[in-house]
Amino acid sequence: MRLESLRFVGINGFTGERTVQFDPGVTVVHGGNGSGKTAIAWVLYTVFAGGRTGDSGYLRTEAPEAWAEVAFQSGGVRYVLRRDFLTGGTILTGDGAAGPEALFDGVEETQDGGSSPEFREAMDGVLGVGRLNRWLDAALVSSVREGSARPEAEPGTAEPGPDRVEDEILASLEDEYRGLVGDAARGMAGQIQLVEEELEAERRELRGWGERAAAVRKSRLRLEELETQEAEARAAAENRREVYETLRRFQQLAQERVEAEQGLRDLRRERDLVRNHVDLVESAQKKLEEEYGDFLSSGPEIEDSLQSWTEATSRHHEIERRLEAARRRVSEAPRINTVRNGTIAALILGVLGFLACLGAGAPAAGYGVAPLFGFAGFGLVWLKDRKVQGLLQSAYQEITDLEDASEKVLERIEKAKAVLGAVGRHGHPVAIRRAVIRYWKARENVEQLRSERDNHPPLRDVANAYEEVVQALKTIDDEVRELVGRAKYLTGIDESPAALAGEVSMAESQYKASLGRADRLGADCRQIREELDRAASDAPSLGHLERDRNEFEARRRYLVHRAEALKTAIDVLRETAAEYHAGHDARLAEGAGTLFRSFTGGRFESVRLGGNQEVRVVSPDGDSIERHRLSGGVRDQLDLALRLARIHEMGWACTFPLILDGVFLLWDRRGHDQARGVLEAFVASGGQVIVMTHEDSIAAWGQSVIHLDFRPPSTSKMVA
Repeated sequence: MRLESLRFVGINGFTGERTVQFDPGVTVVHGGNGSGKTAIAWVLYTVFAGGRTGDSGYLRTEAPEAWAEVAFQSGGVRYVLRRDFLTGGTILTGDGAAGPEALFDGVEETQDGGSSPEFREAMDGVLGVGRLNRWLDAALVSSVREGSARPEAEPGTAEPGPDRVEDEILASLEDEYRGLVGDAARGMAGQIQLVEEELEAERRELRGWGERAAAVRKSRLRLEELETQEAEARAAAENRREVYETLRRFQQLAQERVEAEQGLRDLRRERDLVRNHVDLVESAQKKLEEEYGDFLSSGPEIEDSLQSWTEATSRHHEIERRLEAARRRVSEAPRINTVRNGTIAALILGVLGFLACLGAGAPAAGYGVAPLFGFAGFGLVWLKDRKVQGLLQSAYQEITDLEDASEKVLERIEKAKAVLGAVGRHGHPVAIRRAVIRYWKARENVEQLRSERDNHPPLRDVANAYEEVVQALKTIDDEVRELVGRAKYLTGIDESPAALAGEVSMAESQYKASLGRADRLGADCRQIREELDRAASDAPSLGHLERDRNEFEARRRYLVHRAEALKTAIDVLRETAAEYHAGHDARLAEGAGTLFRSFTGGRFESVRLGGNQEVRVVSPDGDSIERHRLSGGVRDQLDLALRLARIHEMGWACTFPLILDGVFLLWDRRGHDQARGVLEAFVASGGQVIVMTHEDSIAAWGQSVIHLDFRPPSTSKMVA
């Protein structure tokens, strides 16, 4: 496995998205305190270890998102593992022939905060079974400083690792063994006891099966009896139904016959009435043609012609009266002699004027007044004569106009007579008008008779309807004869409506009673069937019970054999583990002692591992010193030596990267040189190393150096 890059967002000490590239050899992450080295180590651990970490102090509290993505290679295939620290969402993809393929896509929400079984299974397929946990235990983020990315072993003990997995296996086997045989101290029943109890219950069930079978046989016999009765009751109900429907149909036919006969009588009356109206219309039309043939042949303009003749006659009479009056005025007009009468009037008025002047004592004025009065008298006579002449002239003109109008009226009268033709033989227009009134009355009578005739259906339709009713009566009679022939009990039956209604009601009651009895028997049958079904579902068949008993007996034999095998395996594993630990601890102590002696420059000779993972170191003079009594730097050297020895002992030194966070903080210069040589040998053998440090001298070890700039967050805090 080789780490390629790390990309993350929302981590304390970093703003925005950051990407870190790792060298295949040694990569040094260099930065001061608080620059984010341990945060990077924490991110690497958490991405692979799993679990939701929304409450971790390594996340920026104000960041809307917090996630990390690690790209790594394993077995020549490139993988990308992405984890959301807030939601626990995890995606693992690997390069395939057709592109990236999703190997895991889910949400990590385990109770212990670790990764889910599904995720561990996916990682086992990538790295090998159990290797992810071994790497997390032995080689990932190796630090003894407070505030490291993951907890360390207690002081004075060797750090636990996968070489102690046999203890877990042994505990698992013992738990399974106790689960099989039980644990009396805890009051826990084993699976063997539970199976024996279930086996005894099956045996009791078999004993009770015979009693239930007898009850079922009795119920089946009762069901067969009720089914026979139900079939008979339904057959009787069917016969009653046929009688009821036959009587009801006979009643309907009788009612239809009564209605048809009544309809036939109504149609017969309507036919006679229509015939009478037809005869009346024909008689009135014939009388109209005989008495008023002249009016029928005169056309529709007879009324206009009569109106025109009447108006013209009235107009002619008026013109004659006016003409006579005008002629009388002309004959009675006075004849005036203007010269004679004017001269006389002039002399009389002239004399009267002279005498008036003479009486006034002015004879001389009389000579002037007399001619004036004379002229006035003559003028008056002349004016009167002009007026009379005007009246005469007007009368003459009126006479001429009236004579012309009289001629036109006479022409109009002649024209109206010509239009009336033969009607004109009736004489005066008044007589003609009276004849026309009688004609219109006769015509209205004909129209009224026609309207009354048209209010009835045509005689042909009435006749056709009459024939249809007759045919319907024949059909009803045929169906009645058929019913009587099929149901002999209808012969001689009273066909009155009341009697038929009584027969139908009684037949209906008998049918419903028979049907009700059949339904009750059917309900009893259904109830027994349901009881039988419940008995069949509650009590399995004999073969099923015997099969279950045999299965429980086989299960018991298997569990007993399994318990015996587990007991043997536990004893063998204990003996084998004791032998293995004797050799493994010796090899681990030898390898760690060699590295520790190199790191300390020979100040200590060897490392010894005791019971309960107790760790001691031996000085050249033979003194044995416990781990917790060593100084901080020497204790760090011892822990690194133990880790490297364990990695070498497990045989995958070049398979997984070694990540060291703050391991060399308390080491001296000689120790640094020795550690550098060991790490270079680790890389030369194909391994990968990532070192987190703030020391410039250690930064020179890296084939790739990543420098971190310290930017204290404004609203978040670093939690060690």
